[in-house]
Amino acid sequence: MTIFKNNNSMLTWKPYFSIGVLAALCIPVAAHFGVREILCFLVFFYGLAGMYYGLRLNKPEAPSPWQYLLLGLALQFTGALIQANNDASGTFGAGLSPADGLLFFGHVGMVVALWQFASKQHREFP
Repeated sequence: MTIFKNNNSMLTWKPYFSIGVLAALCIPVAAHFGVREILCFLVFFYGLAGMYYGLRLNKPEAPSPWQYLLLGLALQFTGALIQANNDASGTFGAGLSPADGLLFFGHVGMVVALWQFASKQHREFP
């Protein structure tokens, strides 16, 4: 039993993975030039784009867990981007912003995805 309908496309992950690892390894160097945050968000966006491309290309038999995971990560990315551009006081609950809502719903999306992954793998899972 295969999880993906298009088995030949799984060979394309190695160059994509190599570029992502190389970019992630450059993050400490980027800190010296003051562009660490920019590179972090570029690496994260690269990961989201790659996941979307892989989802479209590989067409899993059960796409909903992957779609919820992608949605959860995209919401996390957007919330983190908003939070990085706002001045946060660091006090919990002092000033809630739209970023907090996006981060919360990103977590919800990832929990739903993990629940669906577990229930697809183990039929006795509640």
